[in-house]
Amino acid sequence: MTHALQGVSVDFTMRVLFVGGTGIISTACVDLALARGFEVTVLNRSLRGKVPGTDQITADIGDFAAVSAAIGTRALAALKTTLGRMLSTP
Repeated sequence: MTHALQGVSVDFTMRVLFVGGTGIISTACVDLALARGFEVTVLNRSLRGKVPGTDQITADIGDFAAVSAAIGTRALAALKTTLGRMLSTP
C-alpha cells in the first residue's frame, strides 16, 4: 500500500520474514500473512515446500553469514520463527 503525502510517496507494505515457513504452524502463519496482503519471505534450509505467493530464500539459520547473505538488502518489518531449537549469535 502506497500513500502520497505532500508529494512524498510512502510505502506502508508490511514485509515479513518467516524462518522455517513450511511446517504446520508456520504454514498457517504464512497463509494468514498473505491473506492480509503482507509481502512474505520464507527462509528455509532447502527449496522443498515452496510456498506460492512468497519469496523463498535458502540458508541454514545456524550460519549467520549465510543468512545475512541470503537476506541481502531486503527491507523487512518483522521476523517470525517457529523453530524448536535455540539459536545463538556470533
